[in-house]
Amino acid sequence: MLKNIPQTKSFFGVSSSHPKAKHKRTYHCLSCRAKDAINTVLVQEVETEERKVYFISRVLHGVEIRYQMIEKVTLSLIIIAQRMRMYFHNHRIIGRTDYPIMKILAKPDLVRRMIGWVVELSEYQIHYQPKGQLNHKF
Repeated sequence: MLKNIPQTKSFFGVSSSHPKAKHKRTYHCLSCRAKDAINTVLVQEVETEERKVYFISRVLHGVEIRYQMIEKVTLSLIIIAQRMRMYFHNHRIIGRTDYPIMKILAKPDLVRRMIGWVVELSEYQIHYQPKGQLNHKF
């Protein structure tokens, strides 16, 4: 009975994966440093203008306050990726941060929670770049 599910999906035109966008756009995911909060904005570049698509700001509670800064940056990426899943699946996302996040996420000796976050972020094809000069202030 379960063997026929892929054929049934193809018959009805249902895709087992997320629908792909016809025109892939590039979005930048920018994180801001804070001691007891995380702020992240998803920005789309349109010609010479940068447009905010989504902004999150979350106050950290309990043990989250004691996270290292790289853990806070990674947590902010996790939160925005969960909320903006369709954007992250269908478009090119560039994670811009001051931290060498790609090198750190590739290390095998991560804290347990970071391993879970790395697995979750590997679902998306995020390209990481240094923050550099930006027009946005948030």
